[in-house]
Amino acid sequence: MAGRSVQPEHPVISLSCIGRFHHFHLAHQREKRGLLKEVWTGYPRFKLTSEEVIPPDKIRSFPWLQTPFMARGRLGFRMPAAVDREWQWLAHTTLDTRVRRSLAPGGTLIALSGGGLRSGTWTKQNGGRYFCDRGSSHIRFQDQILREEYARRKLPFAGIDSRVIAREE
Repeated sequence: MAGRSVQPEHPVISLSCIGRFHHFHLAHQREKRGLLKEVWTGYPRFKLTSEEVIPPDKIRSFPWLQTPFMARGRLGFRMPAAVDREWQWLAHTTLDTRVRRSLAPGGTLIALSGGGLRSGTWTKQNGGRYFCDRGSSHIRFQDQILREEYARRKLPFAGIDSRVIAREE
């Protein structure tokens, strides 16, 4: 069709995930088939040295907020819940912004839910495809069931950050 870009049947993709989760397994399979452009993560590069299938030049590490967040417990730092919540929020949104700035128009992006709003929106607005990957139940159901379980055990639970819920939806 004239004037309309045609996406390849099996596009080379970019992946974005704050950690590893199942996205690195997806990246392995895409790489084996020659269909991986890159995988973005908040993990530090030294934690990814066991990756044998994904070439190091395709792993994009942006660890500046997520790595200290993950390390705080091991180092004995206890933070108030509000600080932890804000830190986690900033780690996700900052990675999303960094990924968005690296993407080329017309690409394909798969991002873990909560971490691809800016990059996914930009991808779609610039002729690409965006797939939001939620590897578990809907965020509102997750919040509901956690509230019920914490209440059943008479434990305090502030609920999932309302900004996270809004971002995922």
